[in-house]
Amino acid sequence: MGQGENYYETLISLGDDVRIGFLTVMRDCAFTPAILDANANANANANEPVLQSSLLCDIEMSRVRERFKHAQSMDPQASYAEIQEETGLPMPDVRIGVLDLIGAGLLEKQEYFGGEGHIWPKADLFVTFDADFMDWDPENDARDLAVHLINLDTDQADASEVGPALRWEPRRFNAAAAYLVSARVVQPIEHMGGDAYWPCGFMMGDELLRFVRSL
Repeated sequence: MGQGENYYETLISLGDDVRIGFLTVMRDCAFTPAILDANANANANANEPVLQSSLLCDIEMSRVRERFKHAQSMDPQASYAEIQEETGLPMPDVRIGVLDLIGAGLLEKQEYFGGEGHIWPKADLFVTFDADFMDWDPENDARDLAVHLINLDTDQADASEVGPALRWEPRRFNAAAAYLVSARVVQPIEHMGGDAYWPCGFMMGDELLRFVRSL
């Protein structure tokens, strides 16, 4: 486990291939939080002295479990068995469904030694399906978000300020932001020290102006 937030910030800056590969091989507790509770008794790995007094020298355990559990904003993380339990589908259907969503670029899967591996959504999963299952449409929200950003008349914006200004909780805001990022309308600013809003901020240029002009 990294001793500080900048450890994970640096890994994010290296790209997903390097970040995921490195954290998987290292069996990083923040990336695979199940490791923290790997022992069945009260002396779970999370209670090991090295985690309390050395590796966690400037990070609270709650942040490891919640904020850092994927070393970036990729929530939730689940196994095939957990997906089957939640959906009630036969395991072959679960595995084929996951495969289809991976092929569509909506899920990612990472295997690691000594375990089944984990599956997590990419941001485009919420962009694609939120309109069907939630009370908002990310595409429509993205237009409102873009107009708000252009009216700020600046080249950078902080998501923790923009989200509340729109009166959107992170869950709704993040899907709209992911739409703009995926469409390359804005550039994301990412670091591990932020809150639940993703990305932490935006770099904005002529692409945003063109998008708003097209509305």
